[in-house]
Amino acid sequence: MKPSEFRSRVLALDGERHHFSAGLTVVELVEWRARHRGLALPDDLIGFYRMSNGVRFGVDMDPRGSMSLSSLQDLEPARQRMWSGDGGLSPDDIPLPHWLAISDHVDGACFIVLDPDAAAYYLMDACGADLSCPLGNSFDEVLDYIWQDWVSS
Repeated sequence: MKPSEFRSRVLALDGERHHFSAGLTVVELVEWRARHRGLALPDDLIGFYRMSNGVRFGVDMDPRGSMSLSSLQDLEPARQRMWSGDGGLSPDDIPLPHWLAISDHVDGACFIVLDPDAAAYYLMDACGADLSCPLGNSFDEVLDYIWQDWVSS
């Protein structure tokens, strides 16, 4: 689903439980790209950030949100977010060192991870990260998953 439709649906369902941040500014994007040279984000993800630079779901249960889509500034390597480091992994282990965690979960167990080389998204569990749960090759497919599994269920 397209980001604008996603936002409208979420807010119509229960706007008190979910918080959309203000959109990403051009300056913020330029600064992020300068700090992360060589790391390209998919255009549709950048488009989402321009609409909303992060979303917290379930703020009624936890002010940080029970689940969230990270702001651009809060993106970090998946290994860092999932294990506070590399977890003793080799450079070839999944997730690769430059893959990004684009979501967070209050219990720290489940993450949406972006492979920026293939513009592919995966759902990964901190106890057994692998490629067995692909979410798709577009951010629209990620939003479909979030709508079904995080918001409307």
